[in-house]
Amino acid sequence: MSHELRTPLNVILGYLHMIQEKMFGDLNADQTRAIGTIESHSNNLLGMIESIMEATKIEAGAVVIESQDVDLVNFLERLECQYTVPREKELVIAWHYSRDLPALRTDELKLKRILQNLIGNAIKFTDQGRVDISTTYRAEKEAVEFTVADTGIGISEESQSVIFEMFRQLDSSKTREYGGLGLGLYIVKKLAALLGASINVDSQPGRGAVFTLTLAVADEQAAKRVA
Repeated sequence: MSHELRTPLNVILGYLHMIQEKMFGDLNADQTRAIGTIESHSNNLLGMIESIMEATKIEAGAVVIESQDVDLVNFLERLECQYTVPREKELVIAWHYSRDLPALRTDELKLKRILQNLIGNAIKFTDQGRVDISTTYRAEKEAVEFTVADTGIGISEESQSVIFEMFRQLDSSKTREYGGLGLGLYIVKKLAALLGASINVDSQPGRGAVFTLTLAVADEQAAKRVA
């Protein structure tokens, strides 16, 4: 099913990129805008398909954790390169991490997916202001904290208890305004649990949100970091 759903969209996106590269001739301003709109919605649809397939695998217990040593500085540098400010938003995206972060033994792809969902949500729900992504080693906890903070619409206290459930959105009006399936934070919560990590949120309506992922460092890793 995953293959059958993705293949037509990948073909569409492939031809879109060829048109954008002017392989079939020049484009005027209206055509460029139209192509950009098609690309944006196609990417959104592809993201929804991938989220549905990922949530299905989680529900079926088919997610396999494959741990390896992860160089956090290199990992964060590569992740940072994936993000630019959307043209329609007045945003600053800032990254904060030191060069001496410890290596982690974890599933790099799952950790990346968690952070991508948190960062994507922060950008999605923040029209202007800041999105700050911070990574800090907490020696007292022998853990690494990944924090994604934004100045967006925020989350009410009553909503905070349900946002990690499947297909949950803040409310119907926000669903219409921002779109999405309500699977991103469900996937974050489930993958965090599989990695042995915790995820917490601190937020108030109109004052943004702060999501913190805490991932313990193995005893031998902590010993190396202290040494």
